[in-house]
Formats: sequence, structure tokens, C-alpha cells
Amino acid sequence: MKTTAPELDKRRIERTIAGYLRKGSDGKRLKVSFKIISLEIRPYTIAQSIQRMYEDAWEERLLGVADEMNKIIYSLQRIDVLQQRLPSESLLQYDKLDMGELLCVYVTCRYSVTIPGSNIIQEETEVFVLSPNGETVLGKEHW
Repeated sequence: MKTTAPELDKRRIERTIAGYLRKGSDGKRLKVSFKIISLEIRPYTIAQSIQRMYEDAWEERLLGVADEMNKIIYSLQRIDVLQQRLPSESLLQYDKLDMGELLCVYVTCRYSVTIPGSNIIQEETEVFVLSPNGETVLGKEHW
């Protein structure tokens, strides 16, 4: 079953992130008090992935031409050639896919953690990458 943005369940996402954060590096459950302060849920679709692929390719190509003026004309001509080839060569694999299908869900989560027996409350904001159904944390990064 394909997952789309309206099907995402905020409570499921909260449980998934809480479960992930409560596990120690050894896989055992940590005894901490955990509270989600805020969530920002951003679905990431196949169409957005393709758009990002194009933007990254353009940025990479344009960074290489900034140093020398005589390379700019050559690079722009090359970019035009590459741009004409990209849809037919690089995107054929996406041709039959639903562009609205979710690849993953980005969740910016602000939360607090309190270690039992202490009065120290630590707040963190992290971006979590979740599976399309919101049940698995695929990765995270500090923000």
C-alpha cells in the first residue's frame, strides 16, 4: 500500500520517535523522561526527490564554472546538452511511478529529556527521517 501525506498519523510518529530516543546505543531501553514539545511533519515524495536531483546536478555543475570566465561559456553549453539528455536517460526508471508516492517523512522534533533523579532538563531539536508509514526511524541529524 502506498502512503500519502494525509494518511500520516501524528501519534504514530510521536511513538516512533519516542521509542527510538529511549533506546540506548546497546539497544536497551533508557530510563529517561521524554516529552515532545513540537513536531513539524514534511512528507518527501518521488517528485520532490527528482526535483532535488535536478537542483543538485545544476548546483554541482555551476560551482565548477565560477572560477574562470572562459570556462563559463563551455560549461553552459555543456549544461544545455546534459539538460536535454537528463529526462530521457536518468528519469526513465521513474516513468511508471506515482510522483505523489512518499519516499520518506522528515520530522523536525523539539523535545525535552529528564534523567530520573536529577532536575536537569535538556531540550533538543532534531530532524528525523521516517519510513513512509511513520513506523521506523531511518536516520536523524542534529539541527
